[in-house]
Order: sequence, then C-alpha cells, then structure tokens
Amino acid sequence: MAKENLRDMYIKMICVHELPLYFIERDLFTEIMECLDPNFVKWSQATVKEDLIRVYQLEKEKLKKDLEYVDRLSLTSHLWTTTQRMVYVCLTGHYVDPSWNFQRVVLNFFEVEPPNTEGVITAKIAECLQEWGFQNKICTLTLDNATSNSAGVRKLKEVVENGGSKLLLGGSFFHVPCGAMLLNLLVKDGLTVIENFISKARDFFKYLRISTARQLKFKKIAKLMNVNISNGLCLDVSTKWNSTFIMLEHALVLRTVFKKYQDEDPFFIWLPSDEEWDRCGSICKFLGIFYDIACIFSNPVHPTSNLFLLELCRLKEFIYENCTNEQDYIREISFKMKRKFDKYWRETSILLSIAAVLDPRNKMALVKYCFPKIYDIREVETEVKTVNDTLHDLYNWYASSTPQKSMDTKSSSPLKGNFEWRQFKHFKTTAYKTQTEKSELDIYLEEKEIDDDDYEDFNVLEWWCLNEIKYKILSRMARDILSIQLASVLPKLTFITDCPIVNENISSYSPSIVEAYICTGDWIRKMDPLLNFEVDDDFLHLNFEDCETL
Repeated sequence: MAKENLRDMYIKMICVHELPLYFIERDLFTEIMECLDPNFVKWSQATVKEDLIRVYQLEKEKLKKDLEYVDRLSLTSHLWTTTQRMVYVCLTGHYVDPSWNFQRVVLNFFEVEPPNTEGVITAKIAECLQEWGFQNKICTLTLDNATSNSAGVRKLKEVVENGGSKLLLGGSFFHVPCGAMLLNLLVKDGLTVIENFISKARDFFKYLRISTARQLKFKKIAKLMNVNISNGLCLDVSTKWNSTFIMLEHALVLRTVFKKYQDEDPFFIWLPSDEEWDRCGSICKFLGIFYDIACIFSNPVHPTSNLFLLELCRLKEFIYENCTNEQDYIREISFKMKRKFDKYWRETSILLSIAAVLDPRNKMALVKYCFPKIYDIREVETEVKTVNDTLHDLYNWYASSTPQKSMDTKSSSPLKGNFEWRQFKHFKTTAYKTQTEKSELDIYLEEKEIDDDDYEDFNVLEWWCLNEIKYKILSRMARDILSIQLASVLPKLTFITDCPIVNENISSYSPSIVEAYICTGDWIRKMDPLLNFEVDDDFLHLNFEDCETL
C-alpha cells in the first residue's frame, strides 16, 4: 500500500473513532505498524495535521458534488463549548435525497470569537453558506436559544434572499424555534422542585456502588421483600435529564428497600423523607409525557416534523389541565410551562400543522381533531381556515415555481406566428385549466386517509417515494417540509441540558484543526453506515448480576 494511502487511512481512523492526533506516538501502535511494515517510519504531529487538512479538503469537495443535486437544505445551528471555555457552533444540513432517504450532514464546526455580540453567530453562518455556495438552497434555519435573536435572523435571511434563494412564502417559515430546547426548559422547571431528592439519590446510589458488600446486603433485603431489582443501580449523568428521570424512576421502585436498608446500615444517611418520596413520585409521573415526546425528537432514523402536532396537542392539554392541579407545586410549574409553551406554539403552529397534513394518515383530519383541544371554541374555525389557506398558498407557490414546458413554436396552426393566438393557447392550458381541474393538493386531501396502526414507526418518506409520480408538485413540497428540523441539536444530544463539550482529544488544537477533525469524521461515517455508531453514555449502570450470588 502506498504511504500516502496509509496516511489517509490513519486520518480517517482517528476522526471516525475520535482518537487523539498523537495516537501514532503510542508505542503499541508503532509496534503493530512495524510488524506489518519493518520499514515503517513514525509520522510527526505536524505531518498528521497537514494530512488532516488535506483529507478534509478532499472530502469537502466530494460532499459539494454530492449536494449539487439537492434543491433545498434545512439548517440547524447549536452551540458547543470546550474545557477551555471556547465556544463553537455546529452547523448541520438536513435534506431528503432523490431516493427519499433522510440525510443529515455536518457542514461546519466553527469557533465564535468573543465578544459574542448580537448577530455574530448568524453572520458567521452567512459566511459558511457563501463558502459552500448554498445561499440559493436554504429552506429553513432552526436555532437554539443562544443563537436565536431577531436582528441576526433578519440579517441572515437577507443574505439568503440576496443569494437567489426563494424562501417559502416569502420567508414566513425561515426561522424555526428549537422544540428540544423548549422541552429541556420545561423539564428543568419540573426537576428544580425536587433538587434535594435528586442530590440524595445520587449520593445513596454512589454509596452502594462503591462497595460489593453493601450491594449484596441491599440485594438480600430486596429479595426478602420480594422487590424486583433486575434494573440494578442507575446513576445518572447530571447533564442529561433523561438519565436523571430514569434514575429517579428506579429509585422509586426501590423505595421500601432503601428504608429497610437504612435500619441495617447506620452509615446510610441519605434516605429522603416520606414527603420527599411522594413529591418525587408526583414529579416523575408529571414529567413522563415530556420524556415520551423527547424520545421522538431523538429519533435518528426518520424526520419527525409530521409527528409533532399530535404530540404538542397532547402536551398542551396536559399542561393546561395541571394548572388546576390540587398540589400547589404542580400548579406553579404548570403555569410557568404554559407561558413558554404558548410562545412556542404561536411561532410554530402553522408549520407543524402543514407537516402533519403531509402525513397521509392525518391530512386535515388531524388539524380538525387537535385544534378544538388547543384553541377556544370561538377560534377553532378561523384557525383551521388559516392552516388550510396557508397550505394552499404554499402549494401554489411550489406550482408556480415548477418549470413550465416551453410552448411549441412548430405548431401546424395557420396562425402560429400570431402572438395573441399563442398567448390565448397558453391561457387555456394554464389559468383556465387551473379553474376547471382539481390540483394535486385538492386530490390528495379528498382521498381517504390511509390506515396504519404503527404510528411512530410509519415511514412517511417511503409513502411519498411510492406516490411521487402521482403527486409531482406536492411531493416536492413534502420533500422540503418533512426535512425541516424542530430540534437544533443532533438526536443524541436531545436530552442535554448544557452545551455539549468538544472531545478533549481535539479541543486544545486550533479552530481549523477542530473543524477538520469533526467534519471529516462525520462525512466518513455518513459514507459507511457500519461506522455510524454511538456509545450509550447516558448512564453509569451497575447490574446486581455483576455481584456474587448469595
């Protein structure tokens, strides 16, 4: 194998598996290479950096060519940080390819230099789009709370429009607030109420985990009390609220066991009071719906914008009902959640409704089902009409932007040279025709909704792939709308409450090296699904089967 190819493979290996650049200096790695090639000469870190930038540029050019056939990209932007407190932004593109497969690709991973003044991040995003040549391909932009400011969004919207991109309905849907961030804020309100219990739970789980003797004693007590402990001891990762939620649920199952264990271990001092146990139980029951919805956001396989109207309808109904809950702390957090939810709903309701309508199981029936649960009865008819009118306006926008076949100038008509006659022919085949024939959208809406019991696992893109020929214009609209992301973060980061941390193996290097490392790893994994693995680090889990049998 040529040395150049071997060095390229090394770069791809460290990027995909997130290894440090200096991995080549490890003695065992050098021994392996020398065993394979006695003439192997260790490369310097400087050479590795040069190779990384070169491979990054080569892969970037390949990606540019791959994306030439993509008409529209939906973008997401999310903040990252490093242990040195540097701030980075991950800019990701989402689209549906010609085979109707959903694709996600990291476009840029750039540093934001201080001060992080208003519009700095969106201005940098504009630079990235110009570098890629994507100004005329942008559909929507989903931002987290940290990068979402009206002035910056307006400026970026101008850049996109000046680049030749025809934004949907004049840019009405350009900025999409992050739904995952909304859920994180709502859950944070709930978990704040039981902060003391969470602290105790972490302490008593740690206390048991560090001693096999304690674990065996705990297991013996559980067995005598006939309590199932097959889930073991789950200690959460404090920055991932889903792991905290599951840790609390496990603690509640073991409530009676912990009480009995305290009687036999005088050093066990973290047992919550009965009031704290009861409050934790109420909050976990309350937050269950948020966990279920967040799991849909974290689905890495299919786009999820078609699922959220029903889920947010369920969430709204739940929050409003609990505003009159008999427990004062539930009422208090429900009112906090209501204000945040209402703001998000006002900004996204039309887009969510259109995405739901483009699911052939729903169509307008789901809108008519959900809106009476969301709006006052006096507003329902008006709001349903607004969705229907906007849906038709959007369809007409796509119909007007579809290239029309050029008129046949070789007609055998004796009046073929008459300009007015040609105009009349054009009128008959366009304007007059649209008045007398139903559009694809009308045909789609009038047809009965399809039945599918497996709601969340239904592949809406597969359905549109099979019906693309029948709905030539509407399928273009569906391709764009269904690729819009309601979460600015990658699926695996849905539950993270703080900025994710850049891998320490790379964070201390220059911003250009960091970007090359992150992007190259993402692009290589995208090309080979077998490399697209994720390590589940949500829990520090100890199964009692790991202990010795009594």
